[in-house]
Amino acid sequence: MPPDIKKELTTIENTEVAYGIENTIKMTIQLLSIIKSKLDVCADFKGPAIFVEKEIIWKAYNDTKNRGVKIRFITEITKDNIFYCNKLSEIGEVKHLEGLNSNFGIADELDYTAPTISQEYAPTVPMMIHISIKDFVDQHQYFFNLLWNKAIPAKIRLLEIEHGIKPDVIETIQSPLKIQNWYLNIIESAQNEIMLIVPTTNILKLQNKIGVLQLLKDLVTNNRNLQNRILTPLNKASEESKSDSKNVISLSDLSPSIQIRNIEEMNSTPTTIDKTALSIIIIRDRKESFVIEVKDNSKETFGEAIGFATYSNSKPTVLSYISIFESFWLQTEILKKLKETEQIQKDFINIAAHELKSPIQPILGFTRILIDRATDKNQRDLQEIVLRNAKKLKRLTEDILEASRIESQTLELHKEYFNLNELLQNIINDFKDQMIKECNSQYIELKVISNEQDHVYVNADKNRINQVIYNLLSNAIRFTFKIKREIKEEYKITIILERKENQIIVTVKDNGQGIDEEIVPRLFTKFATKSQTSGGTGLGLFISKNIVEAHGGKIWAENNNNGKGAAFYFRLPLEG
Repeated sequence: MPPDIKKELTTIENTEVAYGIENTIKMTIQLLSIIKSKLDVCADFKGPAIFVEKEIIWKAYNDTKNRGVKIRFITEITKDNIFYCNKLSEIGEVKHLEGLNSNFGIADELDYTAPTISQEYAPTVPMMIHISIKDFVDQHQYFFNLLWNKAIPAKIRLLEIEHGIKPDVIETIQSPLKIQNWYLNIIESAQNEIMLIVPTTNILKLQNKIGVLQLLKDLVTNNRNLQNRILTPLNKASEESKSDSKNVISLSDLSPSIQIRNIEEMNSTPTTIDKTALSIIIIRDRKESFVIEVKDNSKETFGEAIGFATYSNSKPTVLSYISIFESFWLQTEILKKLKETEQIQKDFINIAAHELKSPIQPILGFTRILIDRATDKNQRDLQEIVLRNAKKLKRLTEDILEASRIESQTLELHKEYFNLNELLQNIINDFKDQMIKECNSQYIELKVISNEQDHVYVNADKNRINQVIYNLLSNAIRFTFKIKREIKEEYKITIILERKENQIIVTVKDNGQGIDEEIVPRLFTKFATKSQTSGGTGLGLFISKNIVEAHGGKIWAENNNNGKGAAFYFRLPLEG
C-alpha cells in the first residue's frame, strides 16, 4: 500500500478501509496494478460512469487489460449509461442484469473490494473496503458466478435499447400470487391476439373467479380488432348461469366476439400419476407464452390449484406453443365435421338396415315354400342357394342394426336360465349340414368338448350368446376352409366348454390360417378386416365383444402354439 495513504487506513486482520475520494482512488489503482490474471466486477447502473469518467481509473483498467488480465463486468445497462457500458466492452466482457444493486470486485479470487457510491452531481466513491479473508472472498466469488450465469450479454441488451429488440427470456415463477398477477397482466397487455388453452372445467371456473373471463370480455369490447380464441371443455359445468359474484360470467357471455371451441375434458385428480401434465397455456400477440402448471385440479381456489409457471418470449418456444394451439384448433374443426358426417352415416345405416328387413322376410318365406314344392332336384339346389344367400343378407342387416344399438348404447339383454351345453350342441348340428354343402368335403370334424358331462346352466341372453358363438364359429369355418380347400385334410374346429370357479369359459379352436398380425391390435374393433378378400364385414367380433362385456364377461384370442390356426375365448360369470 502506498506510504502516503497508510495512515488513512484502518487495518483489522485482513481487512482495510479507505476513506475519502482521493484515498479510494489510490486504493483502486494500487489493487489494479497487482492483479495477475482475473478481475470480476459487479456494479450498479452508476458504476460504469465512475470507471470511464475518472481518467486515472480508466487508464489503470486499460493497463490491467493490456497485461493480459481477463476482466468481467456485470452491471445494469440503461439508456443513461449506454455510452459508458460500450466503453467498458473495449476492455472486458460486459453483461446486463436487470435491477442490479451490488458493488464489489474480486481480484484473482484472492481479494475482495467494495465501494460505497454516492449520487450527488456526479457519482463518487467516498469509502472503500478491501478484504482478503479466504472464506469471505470465496463466498462472494460464488455469488458473482451466480449473477454472471443469470445475466445476459451486453450486446443483446444494447440491441433492445437502441433498436427495441427484446432479448429472449425464459423465466420460472413459483409464487401463486405473482403467477396470477403476471397472467392477468399478459392478458391485459394484448394488442392483436390471445390464444388460450384451459384444460379442465374446474380450472375454467377458478379463472373465472379471479376475473379472467371478465377481462377477456372487456378487452374485446375495447379493441374490436383483437382476435381472441379459447380452447376449453364446453360442458354443462362451464355453461352454468352467473353466480352471485358480479365478476363471474359464463362462456355464453363471451360469444360471438370471442371464438370458443371444445376440447375433451382432461382428467386430473390428486391420485393420478400424470396430473402435473395439465397446463394452462396462453400466447400473447404471437410473441410471448405463459404456461401455468395445474398441480391439483380438485382445489377450490386458483392459487391452490396451480404449481409453477414459465414465461418466455423466445421465438422457438413461442412458436412451439402456437403450433400446439393451432393443431388443437384445427382438430376441433375436423372432429366436429367428422361427428356430423358420422351421425349422417349412422342415420343412413339405420334406415337402410330397417328397410332391408322388409323385403328379406318374404324372400325367405317364399323360397322355403318353393323348395318344399319343388320336384326337380336342380331347381331345389338353385332355390337353396337363394335361401342361403337371403339368410346371409338377413344376418348382415341384423349385424348392422346390432352395431348401431351398441354405438348408441341401446343394447338390451333379456336374460334367462338355459343349458349352454345344449345350445352348443344345437349350433354344431346346424353348422354340420352347412359345412358339407359349402365345403363339398367329407373331411370335417366339428364337435363340442366339455368337462361338464350333463348340464351347464347360465343366466344370460340366450339369443345373443347364440349370436356370439355363431360369429366365432363362422369365422373359424371361413378361415379354415380358405386355407385347406385344395387339400384333402381334415378341418378341425372344436368348441371347448370349461367351468373354472365361478365362471364358464367357451373356446372355439380351429386349424386354419390363424390371425394376421396386422389385425391383432384392432381385432375386436368395428370393420376389422385386412382386405375385401378376407370376407365378412368386420362387425361380428365387434358385436361379440360388446355382448360378452354387457354380460360382465371378457373375450380374447390368440394364435395356436403349433402355428396352425387360432383360438377364440370368451368367459361368462356364473351366478350363485
